Amino acid sequence: MVNDKQHIPAGFQTGRSAITVHASTDIGAGTNILVPKTLGQLREWYEEQSGFSVPSFGEIGNALSDGQVLFIAARNGWVGCQIELPTDLKLLAKRGARREFLRGEIRKRETNIGLIRYHGSEASLDDITSRNLNGMATSLKGKSIAVVGCGTIGSHLARYLVQSGAGNDARLFLVDRELLAAGNLGRHLLNFADIGESKAEALATELSRFHPDVRIKALAIDVKDVWNRLRGCDLVVDATGVEAVSDYLNQRALEARSLGQSAFLLHTWLFGNGIAAQSFLNVGDGFACYRCLRPDLGKPWLNDPRKDVKDVGRIAATSCGDGPYLPFSVAAPAMAAGLGLQAILDFFDGKPGARLRTIALDLEEARKLNEKSPKPHEQCPACGAGTGAR
Repeated sequence: MVNDKQHIPAGFQTGRSAITVHASTDIGAGTNILVPKTLGQLREWYEEQSGFSVPSFGEIGNALSDGQVLFIAARNGWVGCQIELPTDLKLLAKRGARREFLRGEIRKRETNIGLIRYHGSEASLDDITSRNLNGMATSLKGKSIAVVGCGTIGSHLARYLVQSGAGNDARLFLVDRELLAAGNLGRHLLNFADIGESKAEALATELSRFHPDVRIKALAIDVKDVWNRLRGCDLVVDATGVEAVSDYLNQRALEARSLGQSAFLLHTWLFGNGIAAQSFLNVGDGFACYRCLRPDLGKPWLNDPRKDVKDVGRIAATSCGDGPYLPFSVAAPAMAAGLGLQAILDFFDGKPGARLRTIALDLEEARKLNEKSPKPHEQCPACGAGTGAR
């Protein structure tokens, strides 16, 4: 709710109870009152409206005198108000004056008792998640999506997905068996209070705060133990950046497709110390599978964005008890997440475009690659492109 006086009164902040009146017709200006500004004017305006049968204004006046907030819900909008006590009555209320006495004093002075007015703003999950999609045919509403890997890329991408409609009328699954470590915080969406907690469960809790209607399910388990549950999703997002996991998901998807089942994947990952980000849409529509991008594990990626393909990244040494890691700023996973989100939005909008997309982040270490849709590689050990098997 938005306050006409550009501040929220203390009673509203502390969760003071409210009375809601539903109008059977549109509300509008009264005969003499356009916008009530005092309690007396509110009484006159209320009694002139045709859509109210109950409660009487006497009941409403008592509720307002007791510090409650009034909301009026009609077909043409929501409005609300709360009375603003004069200083002397505020002091009496603070000193514990009897309710009946305060109600009587307020009734006597109702022509001078001001109102703090509120008006409603649209805050449905539909409105919040669709208003910024710039003419897209669809948001992610109703799309069942699973994010595998709730680390640096996955946590940001999960947030972006929720902001784009995932979890609205279909569940968003978060899959990760690891716990959040202190060293993760510099790049992760989660916070200090989540250290030691399951990444998937803590992220589900955090994202559930986005809107009360969002539906999220955390699966703090290895993806191999939950694939049968995920393969029915409209899309599985691989945000692990771990080739072994990506290979596993790719293989399971290929097996599903061989049985005539749909299996759609989106992979997104980083190179080295955040040198570049790539996303790859893997939907079995005649283009490459994930393994086609690097059919020979002893050789670099076929579309490697690094100028030095032998640069696997500079590993930082850490104190005892904390493993080595690749240092890079939070900008890298955030941009990888954004790259993946755009590919997902394009896919569900029916315009998947280039399947392999690249962003060069370190302009000294990365080379610019054009977006492309790679063909199946004849030597791919996964999809058997050379033999015609898919």
